[in-house]
Amino acid sequence: MAVTGPGHGAGAAPPTRRGLSPRARVRSYDAHAWVGVVASLLLHAMFFAGAFALFRSELEEWQDPRPLADPSRLATPARLVDRLVAEHGLAGGEAWVRFPSPRRSLVEAHVRAGGSAEWRELRLDPVTTATATARSEVADLLYQLHFLHHDRVPAGIYVAGVLGVAMLAALVTGTVVHLRDLRGQLVRFRPERPMRSVWSDLHKVLGVLGLPFQIVVAWSGTLLCLWPLLLRGVAWPVAGGDFESAERLLIGWHEHAQPSGSAVAMPDVEALVAAARAHEPAMDPEWMHVELPGDAAGTFAVLGASSEAPFGTADVRLGATDGALVHHGEPATETAGGAALRWTVGLHFARYGGAALRVAEALLAIGACATILSGNWIWIERRRARTAAPHASFLERLSVGAGLGIVAATGVLLVTNRLLLPLAGRFAVAEVSAFFATWAACTAFALGRADARRSARVVLTIAAATLVAVPWLGALSTPLHLVGALAAGRFDIAGVDLG
Repeated sequence: MAVTGPGHGAGAAPPTRRGLSPRARVRSYDAHAWVGVVASLLLHAMFFAGAFALFRSELEEWQDPRPLADPSRLATPARLVDRLVAEHGLAGGEAWVRFPSPRRSLVEAHVRAGGSAEWRELRLDPVTTATATARSEVADLLYQLHFLHHDRVPAGIYVAGVLGVAMLAALVTGTVVHLRDLRGQLVRFRPERPMRSVWSDLHKVLGVLGLPFQIVVAWSGTLLCLWPLLLRGVAWPVAGGDFESAERLLIGWHEHAQPSGSAVAMPDVEALVAAARAHEPAMDPEWMHVELPGDAAGTFAVLGASSEAPFGTADVRLGATDGALVHHGEPATETAGGAALRWTVGLHFARYGGAALRVAEALLAIGACATILSGNWIWIERRRARTAAPHASFLERLSVGAGLGIVAATGVLLVTNRLLLPLAGRFAVAEVSAFFATWAACTAFALGRADARRSARVVLTIAAATLVAVPWLGALSTPLHLVGALAAGRFDIAGVDLG
């Protein structure tokens, strides 16, 4: 006679399945669907904007094209510093100023007046040092969208960091689950199969091709977005809650100067620049940092790229009154935290390999967008085949409208720039409004139509038409259009039009 366990003898009732009730299970599944689609669309927007963020400096030149100054007429660093101190009340404050370059039409500067926590971003004429009006924000808009960041919504960058954690977890676990099938998925393409199978093949091929890139970007982006939170988390046990002390211990950054109250003459900037370069001959100077100008405790620093290590930077900080060395940061003496930050920034922003590598990474970013959207559509179709979910069609249309609408919105953004370029004055508000209005309109259009595939065709047609129109409108709005820029050797501006 067979021995049966408790409750499994003859005539025993079948065991009951414990867990969520059917209604709770459906609601949990629906919540999972909504969270997954919304999170994936945010990641898609970040990757799409990231393709443009790789070319931020080129976009800054393209958005308001100006002729480059004669290198022999460029203002000296001393003239730039004197102008900022005289016009922006820097007594007790500080300023970051980029060195004038024959490759940039304007000089970037960031200033903070004494007693204020607010930074102002400025652009200066490299010859006259006069403040130039920043008319466009194409580059800043797309760069900030990459991190979901805005000065009025600073917490957005933490949302981006959390999404990066989720993506990194999905990539790692997905790789483990599909490890044995990766080789076959890389070359599988079945155009004769139903459309869902074609999308599935596309999703897998692009996913496998872009896997190393996506892992590196998700890892480095997560660290950059969550770095302030991580640093604050260790500030209490490491430095008793002193955030700046924790920065110095972990990253090796200098200690900010404190006002002495003793007024002195303005520093000799040219002599300080020469002294800084003598301390670090391998540095390519990029930035000046003036702290507490006119105060006896003021400092002057020169920062720039160093050839001594991959993505290396050097920082030579001197006393503004006597030129004594205050701080010398270089790859050879950096902390472990500083080295980790150097590699993270360098990998994420592709500070290696030149323009060809940035183009390749931009294409991989667009491929990641296609991977995310095709994954959405495949998952929605499979779910709709298993259950009559009332909102599956809504999520599909949302993926089409919001996912593809950002492409059309970017085309309209660039067209708006070229249409308004001949006008005098600032037009950044019109650009930003046109971008978000188009994105919202495309989303509303797709949500209001039953045929998601036809909506996708309409939205992508708008995107194609506007993007193709950009270089043609440039020929009507600026002498530095595609052909003119090539003739003038402005390959940064011509490259954006070609792109």
